[in-house]
Amino acid sequence: MRLITRGDADGLACAVFITITEKIESIIFAHPKDMQDGKVEVLQNDIICNLPYHPDCYLWFDHHISEETRNEKVKVGKFKGKFGLAPSTARLVYEYYNDINLKKYEDFLSVSVIRDWHTSFTTKPLTLITSATYQKIHLQQPYPIGLNERDAGRFNRLSLKLEYNDVHNEKYRRYGQYFSLTYQQGLFSLNSDYASKITELEARYYYRLNALDNFNSRLFAGFAHDTPFNHPFYEIGSAGTIRGLDNESFSGTVLLFANLEYVKRFSRYPSFRGSLFLDVGNVYNGVNGVDFSDLRTGIGLGLRWKARSLVKTDLFVDLAYDTDSGNYKVYGGTSLNF
Repeated sequence: MRLITRGDADGLACAVFITITEKIESIIFAHPKDMQDGKVEVLQNDIICNLPYHPDCYLWFDHHISEETRNEKVKVGKFKGKFGLAPSTARLVYEYYNDINLKKYEDFLSVSVIRDWHTSFTTKPLTLITSATYQKIHLQQPYPIGLNERDAGRFNRLSLKLEYNDVHNEKYRRYGQYFSLTYQQGLFSLNSDYASKITELEARYYYRLNALDNFNSRLFAGFAHDTPFNHPFYEIGSAGTIRGLDNESFSGTVLLFANLEYVKRFSRYPSFRGSLFLDVGNVYNGVNGVDFSDLRTGIGLGLRWKARSLVKTDLFVDLAYDTDSGNYKVYGGTSLNF
């Protein structure tokens, strides 16, 4: 039995629950658009979570209400599994199995309601993603590490994300471009303690240099006004921002950075790739504090392995050097930085 799920937090939570309750032999991560386009092979014993419905699957779980308009079987309930309006797909999986072994994960469930709106007025790969999120910090001594500098309260918000995704997946690499604009607004009408406004822009490019090699880049800009919990919203010093710095070593309300990466694939071992990367950027306190002469830089090299046996995912190890402090950092994980 295989599990096909989305590679986000909700999809991973589903994977945790289902691997506890079912005998899963392999896990496959897929993008919703690839499922809709029929690019993902689905077998009769497969379980699908947090992805569009496929008639060949054994069980299906999803909370995106737009599936009712896409598929008649979903509308009339002719499928095995669970579908409906819920804070997350993981919540539906949890309710479906009602297994005592899942009780310890009560507090792990997502508290966001998300809906994808795929545009039909254009042939461009545009998606509008709307979400409502409930977030609460309750401080009780001894304070958890990382919360002792924050105020208690609720940050309940609505989010809009316009996404242009024209990235294509080959067997061992990607090519194309991706752009997104995200806006989050805290609302007192939703019983939020903060009316914070957060705006983020992201651009990614995956360029094929030749039959084996790629040049990949990412640009990111984020601005948070009236930050929630009276704590700087952005921090740098991680595999997802600027590598080489101490974790969360700098914080602020404006984040600007760029990642540049040259990826070399080995012809004899195509699932392995080497990389050279450069990360540049910084975090600032307010727009007026932005200073492009004050940038942090991390350089390094890494190794990537695209696993395609038991679990289809990307494994990576990076060695990064902070040019300012002279420190080295090692990063590793099961998903690429961008």
